[in-house]
Amino acid sequence: MNVIFDMDGLMFDTEKVFIKAWDYAGERIGIGKAGYMVYKTLGMSIVASYEIWNEEFGDRYNQEELRKYTKEFLKNYYENNKVPVKQGEREYYYIYRG
Repeated sequence: MNVIFDMDGLMFDTEKVFIKAWDYAGERIGIGKAGYMVYKTLGMSIVASYEIWNEEFGDRYNQEELRKYTKEFLKNYYENNKVPVKQGEREYYYIYRG
């Protein structure tokens, strides 16, 4: 049996990291903590998520600045921390390991 996993969000808890990253980036660009936008854009394409960001923040939102500070946060985070693993991930592994 072969199994393929989409690891981002299924096995690794990247949502928590992006909440922190967007809180950080939002504070830097003057829109306040924006980590909650993870839940408003979860599963969307990049283009669709940009529309949601524009609806939420209008002219106060600058996509390039947000991306710049998000990357800055993520680079620092992953240099100093492990990728967080979702609870139960090990059980999935052992079940499918066969």
